[in-house]
Amino acid sequence: QQKKEVKLPIHSSVKYLADRFAHFFEDKVSNTRTGFPEMIYPCDFHIPLTKCSFTVELQRIVMKSPSKGCSLDPLPTRMVKQVMGSLIPLMTTLINSSLTSVDVPKT
Repeated sequence: QQKKEVKLPIHSSVKYLADRFAHFFEDKVSNTRTGFPEMIYPCDFHIPLTKCSFTVELQRIVMKSPSKGCSLDPLPTRMVKQVMGSLIPLMTTLINSSLTSVDVPKT
């Protein structure tokens, strides 16, 4: 069997083509979302949490994670591990805040 030749749109550079693809999909998702009404449902359910204390477990998970990285990472994993002692209270507070307010950040 012959492999099908991949045909790409005419482009002046690979970066330009990648940007065009990214914008196309961003627009597609945005336009799709616009077609749906915003759905906000009030929630009467209350999670009986005052504070979760999982600092040790969170630290263990981070330290066991591979030190891989990506150019999109705001802080490389190896660096997070180096300053874990300083970051762990902040990370725990952020997670506890999300759990107790039932509000999970989008990013």
